[in-house]
Amino acid sequence: MRNVNTPKKINLSLRQRQLLHDLQSESGYITGQMLASKLRVSSRTIRNDITEMNQLLEGTGISIISKHRFGYRLESLNPKTLNHLTRSTTSFLTREERLRHVAQRLCRSDAPINLDELADEMYISKPTLELDLKEFRKEYLLNYPQIELIRARNRITFEHTEWKRREILVQLYAMRWDYQTQGNTFYQYEYPDEKIILICTDAINDFLTENHWTLEDINIVRLDLKLAIAVQRITEGHPLTEDRAIYINPQIIPQTDALIDTISQKLDVTFNEFERHDIYEHISCSKIEEIDYLRNNLVNYFEPSLIRFVNDYLHLIETEYAIDLFEDEDFYLSLMIFFRYLSLPVHFMNPDVLKESFDPIHYAVEFELAYLVQPLALNYYGCYLSSIELFYLCTLLSGALAHIVPQKIHAVLLCHHNLSMAWGLCMQLEASFGPLLSINDVLPMFRKISYDFSKIDLILTTTDIQLPPEHRAKQFTVSASPAEQFPAFERFLSHMRFKQFYRRQYPDLRTLLQEATWFEHTQADNYFDALSRLGLQMIEDRIVDEPWLSDLLRRENASAFYARPAITVVHSALPAKKTAIFLSVLEHRVRIHNQKIRVILMVATTEEDRGLYFKLINDLFNHEQKIEDLQHAKTYDAVLDILCPAQS
Repeated sequence: MRNVNTPKKINLSLRQRQLLHDLQSESGYITGQMLASKLRVSSRTIRNDITEMNQLLEGTGISIISKHRFGYRLESLNPKTLNHLTRSTTSFLTREERLRHVAQRLCRSDAPINLDELADEMYISKPTLELDLKEFRKEYLLNYPQIELIRARNRITFEHTEWKRREILVQLYAMRWDYQTQGNTFYQYEYPDEKIILICTDAINDFLTENHWTLEDINIVRLDLKLAIAVQRITEGHPLTEDRAIYINPQIIPQTDALIDTISQKLDVTFNEFERHDIYEHISCSKIEEIDYLRNNLVNYFEPSLIRFVNDYLHLIETEYAIDLFEDEDFYLSLMIFFRYLSLPVHFMNPDVLKESFDPIHYAVEFELAYLVQPLALNYYGCYLSSIELFYLCTLLSGALAHIVPQKIHAVLLCHHNLSMAWGLCMQLEASFGPLLSINDVLPMFRKISYDFSKIDLILTTTDIQLPPEHRAKQFTVSASPAEQFPAFERFLSHMRFKQFYRRQYPDLRTLLQEATWFEHTQADNYFDALSRLGLQMIEDRIVDEPWLSDLLRRENASAFYARPAITVVHSALPAKKTAIFLSVLEHRVRIHNQKIRVILMVATTEEDRGLYFKLINDLFNHEQKIEDLQHAKTYDAVLDILCPAQS
């Protein structure tokens, strides 16, 4: 057992933390008036806060010195405690963190909260708080667990449903979990108490080790928090009073009871039957069975309806894209586990992955394959997969596609250096790109005229040369130190391999855009208004029908997958009546996720032309062009000049 002794609990208000932070940033004295101006409160409030803070900080080695006509100065003999008190302060200066704070306060408050006091506590104005509450509704009220916010005059409160309040608290603390320090990035043991968290963590580790059980990290974190928050809430007089458990595996009950009993004894708290059922369900849904057991008992373990669902999905991929994924047994089993997990009443995906930097072009094919599941998912689950569930399905498909032997790109290396260097270049390229690239011949440069390039896809040269125009092969210049060019060469090869999904030859990007239907200086209230206007025009021109537009809007609402800085490419997987490209240049940019969009490229394709969408994605995004320059472009000529140099 680790040492769980904790320092004195210091309950400073958010404003007092900000005050402490401001004093810490000053090297000398700062007047009360200046502090009052920073926090938008009166000098009297500053004086009262500092008096209260000195009382709370007594015995910590931290104090605020007051000197007449000079102001206030922070004096600290305990840097560790000071850093702990001010560490999370600045994180509350963004709207996202203010919403977190409001959610936490509402979950823990028994009485309605005065809005004026809440605004004052976060040192923001009342109008700013009102704007925050509009966003709060989207973030916390419309999503799981769909708790109700009750407002009466100038006060707000959450509905008194204990399990919903706990779920929101678990979500708050699980988000952006720091796996190195075992805590949340924002709320380092402010609630629940650190002692409770550490005792629960140790008990869970022993529990999993003794039983040889495995849970995913996100579910271990949530189990830790569920138990710690349950202890805290029970102690505060808020036990669960209803049984919500839908799925409990009887085989996990004895071991789980032992875990709960350990925590009960160490923290002197009693878990009633509803509390226990809640933990039973979490472990029942998140426990991962041994892979060998599942491989040998696949038909008996998985429901026949789930097996049909997975088979129907893989058949659909094979029919639509001629990709056979049935032969990969490991992928088939992993896919079965994934879809079964989504069918359980308790299933959570780690959302932090969507906040990391990743390039959607790397998952372009996978996303199209993943999105095929949506109609099947609606029938099987009763709902569509969410954006994060689609993303995790993309990563699963990515692993399967990596094991499919690709059609190699056949290349020739024309080298004007000595043979020894030519051989070395060839070996370096094949060692790094062997799965994608086959260099058929290494030749001196003068053979460019006499060599038969008819079966060659790529001509690699060590100097810039002009090849005869009849050669269909692409050309790429490599240097004597090719490792420096590997990222650019990898993009180049990716662009070439992407073409296998085109199905047929298409005109170059400039021609496609010149023949598109353009709308300049388009007015739109928001992203979906802009999409709807463009889609309705396609319907009016009898290119698509209403189900096509509905599917496109649903797809964008789930992901907006190809939204890039300044431009997005959108389409529906449903076939259109005609193939067409509509391009809208907005007068004012609209926001989707973290991107501000100036140009919307909407693609409608017949069944035969489905590859056109991949062609546009490949030519627009698989290059080192400065797409962000589109943010200032408002005309046909300006947009075309920026986009078309990107083509290879």
